[in-house]
Amino acid sequence: MTRPGRAAGAAPSPLVLVVVLGVLAAVLAVAAGLLWHVTAPLPDVTVLTGGGASYATPQDPAFIAADGWFVLLTGVVGVACGVALRLLARSPVPWHPVLLAGVCLAAATLTLRVGTALGPGPLGPRVEALRTGGTLQGPLQLRSTVALVAAPLAGVLAYAATTAAASRRHRPARTG
Repeated sequence: MTRPGRAAGAAPSPLVLVVVLGVLAAVLAVAAGLLWHVTAPLPDVTVLTGGGASYATPQDPAFIAADGWFVLLTGVVGVACGVALRLLARSPVPWHPVLLAGVCLAAATLTLRVGTALGPGPLGPRVEALRTGGTLQGPLQLRSTVALVAAPLAGVLAYAATTAAASRRHRPARTG
């Protein structure tokens, strides 16, 4: 049954799109943050004389791997949101990519916050508990903040690709 003044199969209102897309992005972002925490390797930290700490290897591959996992996971979130928006909206509107980019950027930020909050915690108290030369795992962190744009970029590209595919399907066949 449809509401009065609304055709069956009509696209949802902009407010409904924003809410549904926001909830979907938040759920996926929390899941991505949990996965990032589980899959990304942590760098080793060595305790120095005098109680300080230093990364065991300043160019530790764990830094690059953590950023790579973040880009991969938030890219998947972006693609899912882009496809979901295209399926929910039914027809493209010029403000959809802007909405999608904003929601995906918020989702990437939430992924970052969840992943880092689950980390091993601040180094200070843990460093004090070890002797000089001891090694412990450093915190999970995103070293390249440009990785935050992976989700918006992937989302907008997925939205554009699904829009292009849908427009090709509805184009009349050429007669020649």
